[in-house]
Amino acid sequence: MSKKEHGVSPVVGIIIILAVTVMLAAIVAYRAENMSSRMKNVPSACFALSDCPEPLSSGKVFKITEVGGDALLPQNLRIIIKNGSKAYSLEWNGSAFAGDNLYIPVKGEIMPGKDMTCYQSTEVFSGKTKLIVEIIYKPAGAIIFKGPVWVE
Repeated sequence: MSKKEHGVSPVVGIIIILAVTVMLAAIVAYRAENMSSRMKNVPSACFALSDCPEPLSSGKVFKITEVGGDALLPQNLRIIIKNGSKAYSLEWNGSAFAGDNLYIPVKGEIMPGKDMTCYQSTEVFSGKTKLIVEIIYKPAGAIIFKGPVWVE
């Protein structure tokens, strides 16, 4: 076999490998930047849940208090209340989160120190019940809070 019969020269092979490596690095960097820019838009908030001192028959179920973090616009949120395998979705209607005979009235932005009370219009919950409350930031589809509360 003579030198004229060899395939691609080693220099061309190295250049092709470097080009592919640079392209892969650019794709990975683009995807990472795209993911991090979406995550930057999710607000941070911390909430406390507490049972209302009145019995469930009064209509009051529990209180949600933002104890720290960003001010939140209610129209950007959805509240999910789970009771075992049943989930109640509360959507913003302009003055309250409402759905499935439950409602949480809110005036203005939700900000640290603000209390919100969840009411039931019919007896949705009775007896000692453990609820899981999720607050979802709708623009990103991210859960910004999830916590339990015992009500009775």
